[in-house]
Amino acid sequence: MKSKAGEREMTCLSLIYSIVPIMTVLAGVGANLMAGGAIVNSLLCFIVVLLMLKPIKNYFKLWGNVKVTDALKDSFSAPVSFIIGITFLTLFSISCVCSLSICTTQISDLTLNVISSDNIRIIVSLSATFLALLGIEALTRHSYVILFVGYILMGTLIYASFRGWNTDNLYPLCGVSVKETFTNYIGICIFSSVAPMLFMCNSLKSREETYKCIKKTVIISNVIMILTLLIYTLTVPYPVGKLYSHSLEAIFSSGSSGDVFHRFEIFLISLFTLFALVSVSYSIIVCTKILKNLFGFTDSRPLVLLVGVLFGSLSGFGWSAREYIFSGIFLAVLSFFVPLILYIRKKSEKKAVDL
Repeated sequence: MKSKAGEREMTCLSLIYSIVPIMTVLAGVGANLMAGGAIVNSLLCFIVVLLMLKPIKNYFKLWGNVKVTDALKDSFSAPVSFIIGITFLTLFSISCVCSLSICTTQISDLTLNVISSDNIRIIVSLSATFLALLGIEALTRHSYVILFVGYILMGTLIYASFRGWNTDNLYPLCGVSVKETFTNYIGICIFSSVAPMLFMCNSLKSREETYKCIKKTVIISNVIMILTLLIYTLTVPYPVGKLYSHSLEAIFSSGSSGDVFHRFEIFLISLFTLFALVSVSYSIIVCTKILKNLFGFTDSRPLVLLVGVLFGSLSGFGWSAREYIFSGIFLAVLSFFVPLILYIRKKSEKKAVDL
């Protein structure tokens, strides 16, 4: 019985790890196409979705002896978990519909105006992230989950809140500061950091082996990306990169060559932003551990949110006051409700054990 319950829990874990990144990728693709011009990044999103198809297939094959409907039914038995799960799946469907609608060329002005509203984009993205966080927390109880949630939360929050929706601001190092460029692309490159973990760890049969693989993959990815970011920072300082970019822009300003150059430049800056994202995430984890040991906290999840807010603020100097206020309110609500839900759940479990 215990083995069967463990298999069902692992099935839900696999489903969430597969669905959440794809949902966020689809939302990112839609936002990119609305912004206009960032074709390379949209293609990257589609490629990541395709790369995730094999791990998802292996997950279902690996846990094929457990019915998905039974697993979801068991996991969503509690009222709170059921509401979270239904809302999460609804938002996932909305993201798919919005992205597919934006991808079509024949689209009415009314639909475009509704979908392209800044407020709708931000609310849908942040709501989906918030519910995904609660959904994962309801389905799993392992400490590594917060690492993936951190990636998704940071990427979606920063990406949904940045200002550069027009084409001009999508060109990195061409009159746009490095911090704004990194802010613009941090939400897209996030998905490339999830894909290696799915690839490396999708065929392991035991839960312990899977989490060991995840831990090893995260450490290796962090080391490689931090080194790459360091090399990039030392070899391409901002003033030189800006002058170099403007010089090439003048050379390639006529004809299609300039467009090709901009696309390649966007691809490179996106790649390096991925390294920046993982190094920042690693720093968040380290800072959280230090604070946890320093102040004697038993639960590190609220600290992860707190440190994440600080790092997010440092990387978002280009935000307007409205976006700062909106993001601050969202994270404040998130920081309050997540520990509260966890406390209620622990209290209920303890009461059930006592009975």
